[in-house]
Amino acid sequence: MRRKTRTLGWVFWCVGIMVLMPIQAADLDEAVLKILEADEAATRAEPSTTTPKLRAPVAGRRAVTSDVNSMTLAEAERLAQDNNVMFKALREKAGALVEQSTAATRLTDPKLKFGISEYPTRSTDNGQDAVKMVVGIQQSVTPVRRRKHESAQLELMGKGQSARAVEQQLLVLRETRKAWLDIYLQHHTLIILRQTRKILAQLVEIAQNQYRAGSGNQSDVLQAQIELSVLKDKTSQVETARETALVELTRWTGSNLASRELALDDIDLPVVMERTRIEQTLDRLPLLQAMKLDADAAKEGVEVARARATPEWMWEFETSWSYTKDGGVGSDAVAALITLDVPFSKKTLQDRWLAGSEKDYNSALFLLADQRRDLKRMLDREVVNIQRLDERVAFYRDMILPQAAQNAQAALRAYQARVDDFSQLMRARQKELESKLDALRLLVERALAQVNLLYLTGDGA
Repeated sequence: MRRKTRTLGWVFWCVGIMVLMPIQAADLDEAVLKILEADEAATRAEPSTTTPKLRAPVAGRRAVTSDVNSMTLAEAERLAQDNNVMFKALREKAGALVEQSTAATRLTDPKLKFGISEYPTRSTDNGQDAVKMVVGIQQSVTPVRRRKHESAQLELMGKGQSARAVEQQLLVLRETRKAWLDIYLQHHTLIILRQTRKILAQLVEIAQNQYRAGSGNQSDVLQAQIELSVLKDKTSQVETARETALVELTRWTGSNLASRELALDDIDLPVVMERTRIEQTLDRLPLLQAMKLDADAAKEGVEVARARATPEWMWEFETSWSYTKDGGVGSDAVAALITLDVPFSKKTLQDRWLAGSEKDYNSALFLLADQRRDLKRMLDREVVNIQRLDERVAFYRDMILPQAAQNAQAALRAYQARVDDFSQLMRARQKELESKLDALRLLVERALAQVNLLYLTGDGA
């Protein structure tokens, strides 16, 4: 009886291994190797001039080229830029400042003055009580120099808002690409996890069959079940992360993505120019252009403050009539007046306006220099990141992933020959899974660094 039980256990074990081997060879061992199918020369090339493609197999789905309803990254970028409300708001603000700039060059509308200047409150002895009426016109005159600089300041502020609108488009494009890469990472992580779950489910079945046949132990069954349960929980976490990433992408595109397939088989980002060219064109970034225009506008504000030393003046012309009971209405007099501002408080008022404007200008220059330094530091950091990530991706492709696959296969053969125990096989599979997930994360990190470099080139402006 015991011999029959052992024979039956051996049969179950052999059948399980035969079922497991094709799954492992076809579905899992080459999953991430295919993601890294870009040729070695492209991966090892200078990161500033070469962009390796990100590709991954999507099990059970049609190719992206055959699915006309799949949303591509380019379409998502277009939708995000079309849906950019802040861009539209900044453009409207720029237009408003341009209109105000035109109005600032002109004098204000004249003022009409009319009324009664004298009305007797008691009768005179001769009975010739007169009521005096006045009609006049007033015009305030701001010095031409001041109006000129105020107009120039508003015009520069409008151009700054236009540059910020372009900068907003670049930011939306960058965030859309990052959200897409996040979805890409979670999507292919799910593929790898589901493929691994198939293998673990087979291992659980084998362990259970061996235990029932008396050739295994309960510890192997429990270990396989625990690993499978942990993997199911991790799959649930990744699914939640994918849904969150979809919500983030929807925020930018403004369209419901739940009913649309995403073309996640391949991501082609634009090629990044060389680092020296990026550094040379850094000052042309819309963000720096906007801050430079803000500084120029602050400089015009200094000239406006200086122009306050020139007093404003106002001319006035009026005519008056008198009305009496006996004589009726008769022309009485005309008057022409000029009113001048007298700068008595020059030290406490005009000089303070000038000092405040100069501080605004200096502040704008400091902010511009600090922002330029931050962007330069970002450029240096991302170039180094891409160089190191290219090296790590190549190392994973050439060394770690093949070794992990070979180790898993060797552990399977050793388990089949009863050289190693079940826990050794599980550890090999776990290490292989971790290696593939790490390789996938490196690819996405490399793409994120490339997205940041594309932002520094002004791609999409």
